[in-house]
Amino acid sequence: MDDNLWAGLIFALGAVVTLATVAMIIQGHLHWRDRGSADAR
Repeated sequence: MDDNLWAGLIFALGAVVTLATVAMIIQGHLHWRDRGSADAR
């Protein structure tokens, strides 16, 4: 395979993993924030 193709695949894989991690963190943050406000009421 071409080196550029490998570099593109690795870069894309890293970007997907990073986005998935960020999405999970944001979801967890919103989830806990919503729960906290519900408990505070």
